[in-house]
Parts: sequence; structure tokens; C-alpha cells
Amino acid sequence: MSTAKEPLDRRGFLKTVGATSLTLSAANSAFAARTGTKMTGGRVLGANDRINVGVIGYGGRGEYVSAQFARYGQQNNACQIVAVCDVYEKRKRMGAGIYKVKGYLDYRELLAQPDVDAVVVASPDHWHAKMALDAMDKGKDVYLEKPMSTPTRKPASWWPRSRRPSAFCRWARKPLPPTSGGRPRRPLPTA
Repeated sequence: MSTAKEPLDRRGFLKTVGATSLTLSAANSAFAARTGTKMTGGRVLGANDRINVGVIGYGGRGEYVSAQFARYGQQNNACQIVAVCDVYEKRKRMGAGIYKVKGYLDYRELLAQPDVDAVVVASPDHWHAKMALDAMDKGKDVYLEKPMSTPTRKPASWWPRSRRPSAFCRWARKPLPPTSGGRPRRPLPTA
């Protein structure tokens, strides 16, 4: 970052704006209407409530994204990290120690917690779909970065689940190249 003496260059500005916009959009999206029934396990958020975020996968990207959520939450009183999950004990302990929260080795235990409103899925790519769908089935909002899933056919099963009022999924992705390995990519369903 820049100091008061040196001006902010374009690359630093874009990094700051990009990280802030991702955090803002994910935090604001979690304020969407929720049903809060016994079936979903969610709670009804009031105007003064903070969003309780659980982090699944506290590796390099999970550590960074959770720090951004925590920083935004401290500045705006909007969200807080309440649980950390990682299969590697050392990272689980590190994340739980930084945020002074409970750590889990199994993501299903984190999803079973009623005080978790949203989850950040920062696990390896091949786990993205399973973890995000399990979280949406439990009524949790999901923040997830690309790729949504592997193989490319799986996202079709996400659309009905992510459009329910009790679950919201926000993912960040850039457009894929038109071909991959010589085969044209199928477009995602629009309906």
C-alpha cells in the first residue's frame, strides 16, 4: 500500500477497490430476506444484527478473504468471523486463534452451527460444489470464488438452490476462454 508521502499507483488502487467491492457485495448480499424456519436452520436478521461468517478452508486464499471480511466488519459493524474450518490442524488452530473462535476439522460440523449465517468456501476446487450445495441446503448464504465446480456440468444443479429465498450464493469468476483442450465449452443454463 502507499503512505502519505507516495501517491497511490493504478495497480494499488485497483487491488484496493477490487477487494473492497468483493467484500461489500458479499456482506450486503447476505442481508437479503431469509426465511429462518426450522427446516433451513437460518435465523432472521434484524437491522442491527451482524452477519456471522464461517470460513471453510483456511489456507492462503481463505486467510486473505476472512481477513477482508473481518476488516470490513470492524469498520462497518456488519459481519464477524465466528467459526473456522480446515482439515489441516495447524491452519485450523491458527485461524481459530486469530479470530478467537471455535475451529473445526469437518465442514459439516461448522454448517450444523445455528449461529453461522454465511460461509466463505475457500477449499480446493474439487470441493467447491459439494460444500456450497451443503451450505445452501442448511440455509446458509455462500461466498465462493472461481471455479464454481469441476466438471463444468455441475453448475446446472446450483441454479434452483441458489434462487431460493433461504439461500444466496455469490461467486466471483472471470469469463472462460471459448475452448478448453480443443473442445468448445457449453454455456451455463440461463433459466
